[in-house]
Amino acid sequence: MVLRIVILSFVLQLVPVKSQDKPKLFIGLVVDQMRQEYLVRYQGHFGEGGFKRLMNKGFTFQNHHYNYMPTYTAPGHASIYTGTTPAVHGIVANTWFDKKRQQSHYCVNDNSFNTVGDSSTAGKKSATPLKSSTIGDELKVASAGKSKVFAVALKDRSAILPAGHAADGAFWYSNTGKFISSTYYMKELPTWLSNFNNQEHPKALLKKNWELINKKGAYTNSTQDDHPGEGVLDHEDNSFPHDLIKSSQNLENLGVIKACPQGNTLTRLIAESLIKNENLGKDEFCDFLSISFSSIDYIGHAFGPNSIEMEDAIIRLDKELEAFLTFLDLSVGENQYTLFLTADHGALQVPTLLKEYQIPSGLFNHDLRSDLNKYLTKELGVNNLILAVQNHQVFFNSEAIDSSNVDYKQLSALVSNYVYKLDGVYKILNKENLLIESYSNGLNALVQKGFHPQMSGDLWIILEPGWISHERTGTTHGSPFNYDTHVPLIWYGAGIKTGSSTDRVYITDIAPTSSFLIGSPQPNSTEGNILPIVKN
Repeated sequence: MVLRIVILSFVLQLVPVKSQDKPKLFIGLVVDQMRQEYLVRYQGHFGEGGFKRLMNKGFTFQNHHYNYMPTYTAPGHASIYTGTTPAVHGIVANTWFDKKRQQSHYCVNDNSFNTVGDSSTAGKKSATPLKSSTIGDELKVASAGKSKVFAVALKDRSAILPAGHAADGAFWYSNTGKFISSTYYMKELPTWLSNFNNQEHPKALLKKNWELINKKGAYTNSTQDDHPGEGVLDHEDNSFPHDLIKSSQNLENLGVIKACPQGNTLTRLIAESLIKNENLGKDEFCDFLSISFSSIDYIGHAFGPNSIEMEDAIIRLDKELEAFLTFLDLSVGENQYTLFLTADHGALQVPTLLKEYQIPSGLFNHDLRSDLNKYLTKELGVNNLILAVQNHQVFFNSEAIDSSNVDYKQLSALVSNYVYKLDGVYKILNKENLLIESYSNGLNALVQKGFHPQMSGDLWIILEPGWISHERTGTTHGSPFNYDTHVPLIWYGAGIKTGSSTDRVYITDIAPTSSFLIGSPQPNSTEGNILPIVKN
């Protein structure tokens, strides 16, 4: 009987989407740094047309997780749209240590290409470091180029990595106040985007300042407005109202918009303009658009998950979603589009707040490269054996090891013993074990899925739950623990049944499910499963 149920479930997952249910436009929505619990904690503030519409009329996975570490923005976006993990797609962090050049490398930097849209260097980017194909790449090839593929975000990495290699365009925000691109995608901006930039939306939005959308007493899910664990980011203080004109130096520093809810408004406006002017969803070929709402991440880093700033920002994002869904109904058609909503990672509660509740937490801030080199010089008589410590990984100096005949295993043991004595260290994994062993579950497996032989370090340091490397105020992410891995996943639109599930599913399931819904091949390195969300 159990076998028959399993077989039936498998068959249902593979039932083709009926042609009338296939979307004309497929959209991926990613909220940067959104914990899954926000959908529950702030639900009382939501209207009927945003998050609630998606949850009530779509399909929600309540136990959706990342299946690797580090949980950062670039790996997150890459994994969502490739269906695999950093161990395969190669985006191992936002910035990583390049062993060949012996210097840090930002994930999408590429001096082979130039900025399109302004005179800055912010467009010298490409998707070249991404080693796997994306949903959009495969759709582009399968349609013989007839499907249109675009991506927009405030962050360059959050547009480029989802767009992939074959997109018609990826657009991101420059601190000049304009959305730009790279010659990797195009020679010049489309006319509609130049016109959009000329309208100076950032200045108009910043003039409104950031005030609470509700009365202050309504924010019962948050700590006090000026909690000592909060930072200030670009703003002049850590309490409402936030004077954005002052923070932006009288609208001279337009990068400030990234760190307030107006940044999400700006993202919605450019997405709507793109859909309208590129005529997405208007013919028989399914088009694809990735949108990343980056502002929540900036707000979270500065103020934390329990701040009034976060609660207000999520309430405002709910209204942005409502406006966007209404726009899609009118421009594409209510039953003509399909979307998913997820996040690229979660975040830890501010350590200062956790300590108030006697929950173990702490800051792991050390100059480990300097400290380790001093220690190893004393122990082994060899200088500069550590090239870098980045993303909690230790990179050994192979040239110094070879020239001095230092035993690799002895070096690894000495470093591990030193680091283990530091407060906040839970576990250390070495490269040899990650290369040889095959971990199927637990934290070791999460590290292994984030480990790339050519790009990762010799030792990987895992901190205790609740510990981060960060400033005294605010918070961050990157760990393999629940607060960083547990993120929303909602499917909505044409072909999607209504319901919810508490089954544990993974970020790598999004790409194969998306490809199935639009009828195109899966990205070439996909390792996830097709989720059972299709209408019978």
